[in-house]
Amino acid sequence: MFAPIIDVLDVIVSHGNYSPNRVAAQSALDALQMFEFTFLLHLIKLVLGITNALSQVLQRRDQDIVNAISLLITAKRQL
Repeated sequence: MFAPIIDVLDVIVSHGNYSPNRVAAQSALDALQMFEFTFLLHLIKLVLGITNALSQVLQRRDQDIVNAISLLITAKRQL
């Protein structure tokens, strides 16, 4: 998914008809290729993966509070 986005932005930078769009595409392209962006994206994916099970349990109407607390403790430990 990452490579096609880079390709599209590169085409917009190279062949765009409207100058503000080219500038915006170049800015987005530069930001996407920075280490900080990639690191934060990976970190967010990791955190959301850890907290997903807890989130699903807390959204159910028939919550088992003991199970929810257990998942909370597990999520805290993994984080």
